[in-house]
Amino acid sequence: MKRTMMIPLAAALSLTGLAACSENAQDKTGQAADAIGEDIEATADNAADAVGEAFDETGQAIDNGVDATENEIDEETR
Repeated sequence: MKRTMMIPLAAALSLTGLAACSENAQDKTGQAADAIGEDIEATADNAADAVGEAFDETGQAIDNGVDATENEIDEETR
């Protein structure tokens, strides 16, 4: 009789441990997903900043080129 009661009891305890493990695994998975989302957001922000800086630098280079060309034209027409 004791043996027949021990098997269901052991099974119940195993399932309880499995459920707790599953909840822990779900929590860890949720935390990992949050971390990945934050990494993606930070990467996108950094990329946007880098592109913005590149456009600013390109615009400045164009302005400098235009100014240099105007100066050359002014010198040639004097």
